[in-house]
This record gives sequence, structure tokens and C-alpha cells, in this order.
Amino acid sequence: MNRKIEYGKYLEYVSGLFPMPRIMAEVARRLKDEDTIIGDLADLIRSDASLVGGIVRLSNSSYYGFSEKTDSLDDAMQRIGLREIARLVGVCTVCKVYQDELDSYRIPPEVFWESSIAVALLMERFAAYREMDTEAAYLSGLMRECGMLVINYALKAEGRTERWDHLEPVHEWEYHSFGLDHMEVGGQLLKLWGFDEDICKIVEEQWVKNSTEMGKLLDLANAVVARCGCDFGNHCGNFEPCEERVSAAGMSLEDFTTAVDSAREAFDKLKAGIL
Repeated sequence: MNRKIEYGKYLEYVSGLFPMPRIMAEVARRLKDEDTIIGDLADLIRSDASLVGGIVRLSNSSYYGFSEKTDSLDDAMQRIGLREIARLVGVCTVCKVYQDELDSYRIPPEVFWESSIAVALLMERFAAYREMDTEAAYLSGLMRECGMLVINYALKAEGRTERWDHLEPVHEWEYHSFGLDHMEVGGQLLKLWGFDEDICKIVEEQWVKNSTEMGKLLDLANAVVARCGCDFGNHCGNFEPCEERVSAAGMSLEDFTTAVDSAREAFDKLKAGIL
């Protein structure tokens, strides 16, 4: 039975609980301005000490392969460049925001953030093959399930004991338990955090039939991670993609396979830096 929760207060609470996504949204917006320089982003990033530490640490990781280490944010940002700064802000954000278990979903934190990074890396590569906006693709991949934070918090706050059994489709369970799905809630949460409308729309409509072109890429990326695991542990060479789904995303099977292999390699290096 649908026991709808008045979720507005929980949406506001969760949006205020985590400052990093607002910084992430602002970094993405500033990168659209050709006049933005590294110093502009450094001032913004310094507003969160844990974000500073995360970026410096990841810039020293094997993912970038620099022979000398640095403990300076300015040096780290100069070495990796503007676009990579945005990537690392995103990685640090999901690792921080998704650090607690989603009890109502039975999803441990490492699965939550690993799957988000994996989908983001896939989206970035799929979008590149399609000559689409790789920044929007990456961000929507990272934040595609952020609405689960609100639903999980609301169910716990209301004293509800429902748990997703991983058998029923998650969006159906959410409707039965909460009255909305995490895609719709996620789109609203992203708006409160200040993300551009196109990112919100991709997240909201990722499971909608006849979705946007970017939505089709997200559907494909979600399918790869569902089949191969959040860490690509099940070799994607064994993944038999639905040709209709790959075709709907506007990709050839050859491009698809190359993109997945590239995303897997990047994920392994990035995860090693995180851990």
C-alpha cells in the first residue's frame, strides 16, 4: 500500500546537510565561462577543508602519475588543470555525501559511491563518442541516485521499517513506500543544490521511455554497471548488451566496447587513489 510521505522538509534538510554538492554545481557553472581561471576555483574549493584535502590527495595518486608529491592546493590544481579539477570535485563529493549506508535500500556506502563513479566515467566516454556534452554526462552519472538520500532519511525519520528486497524494481518499491521515486526526488534535490536544469532533467527522466539522447546514454551506463558490478568486477567482455539499447544510445557495439574498457581502466586507477 502506498503510504506517501510529505517529503518537503526532508528534501530541505538533506540539501542543507551537505555543502559539497553546492560547490560542485558552482564549479561546473564557472567552467562554462571561458574567463574562469584556476584561482577562481581555488577560492571556492577552500571553503571546504575536506574537499581541499581530497583534491590534493587524489592529485598525488597513481591516477595522474606525477613523480613528485605536493601538499599545496594551488600546486595540485595547476598540475591537473581546470577540467580535472571538476572531475576531482565530483569524486570527492560523492565519496563524502555517499559515505553512510542506505539502510532502507540495503546498499553499503562503498557500493553507492563506486557505482556512481563507474556510471559517471561511462557516461563521459559515451558522450564523447556521441560528441555530446561530456561535463553534463559526467555530472548526471555521479548524481543519478542522490534522491535515495532523501527517501532513506525520510523513512528512518518517520520510523518506517520498509527495506528494499532487491527483487522488486527499486522505483516500484519507492512508490509503494514513499509515494515518489528517487529520480524525481533527485532532480528536485539537485535544483536546491544549484545544478543546471539540464542535469536535473537527465536525472529525473533517466528511466522514462523515449527519453532524451543523454537519458539513453544514462540508461545504457546503468545497465553496464548493473551487469558488470559497480567495480566492473564481472568482466564486461561477458556483457551481452541489448543491441536495441546500444543502438538507441547512438553507438556502435565496437565503440561501446572500447568505451567500457576505457572506463574500467580509469575506474581502477581512480579507486586506487581514493582508497
